[in-house]
Amino acid sequence: MDPRPIASSVEASQIALAPEQLRELGTGSLGASRVALEIGFGGAELLLALDTAIFAMKNGDRHKCMDRQTRALAILHALETSLDHERGGDIAINLAVIYREVRKRTLNATAANDPAPMEASRGFIADIAGAWNQIG
Repeated sequence: MDPRPIASSVEASQIALAPEQLRELGTGSLGASRVALEIGFGGAELLLALDTAIFAMKNGDRHKCMDRQTRALAILHALETSLDHERGGDIAINLAVIYREVRKRTLNATAANDPAPMEASRGFIADIAGAWNQIG
């Protein structure tokens, strides 16, 4: 793990990861994250967990919401710990910031019983998954 602190004030929406940047990392520095996203552990399963948590929150099912939030947080943790900061450089740092911001917003959404922050978080993850899909 990279000992450098990651600025928490950076908005995840301000960090752009272009498909060509991700392509460079395809099998090397961030390979574990790419594999996790491609096989569904990260991307599809995380999106499903967030979607289900949002749906449950909107329908007053707190137990289901908490269950799916816990799953989403576990996936985000796995994705972040799979990053190779030494070889991934700025892209690894940017992904870590996004994963942390998604975790923060997911927790805040549940605490406030407001799905909007979680919906925004879902958008960040969908963008990353979409970029991976573009590079195939």
